[in-house]
Amino acid sequence: MFIAQEKRQSNVAEYLLYMWQVENVIRTAQFDINVIEKSIIDQMGLDDNQREQEIEWYKGLIAKMKKEQLLTKGHLLELRDLVVELSYVHNSLLNNVKDSNYGFIYNTARPFIQELKAKQEGLVHDEVEICLNGLFAFWMLKAGKKEVSASTSQAMGAISKLIGTLSNKYKEMMASAGQVAQN
Repeated sequence: MFIAQEKRQSNVAEYLLYMWQVENVIRTAQFDINVIEKSIIDQMGLDDNQREQEIEWYKGLIAKMKKEQLLTKGHLLELRDLVVELSYVHNSLLNNVKDSNYGFIYNTARPFIQELKAKQEGLVHDEVEICLNGLFAFWMLKAGKKEVSASTSQAMGAISKLIGTLSNKYKEMMASAGQVAQN
């Protein structure tokens, strides 16, 4: 919960990737809060109050995942909605705002996005989701200490730069929208 809150505020893409990992942890623990307590929460060095908050947070996620029938795959609705928001910002930057710096970064990453799209066998069409899926898979490979080719590292570097820039633009737009709402 505490890590998720910090990531949600600082970098929406990192938040999404982190939450996808949390979903995997919950599935691996077979939705058993006792397993999550022992394997994750007890290792976090939290005080009693923080520990209870973390347990309740995981219980809430478990309940949502069960309610949304995400027992074996898929992502929480709130996370899918965030991907849609990021996609909206991505498309706006390319087509409406015509941000030249973002366009340059996108054009650098575009061939790698097309490669990833082909590897996802047409199941995913949204470019932002394709990028996030690729980054998540790359991260899982690295976490599993699997060997990663130089070409894969280069592709993920370009995609990471794109998604990092998109996250910053999203944060700017949300901050700007918040200021407009306050006025």
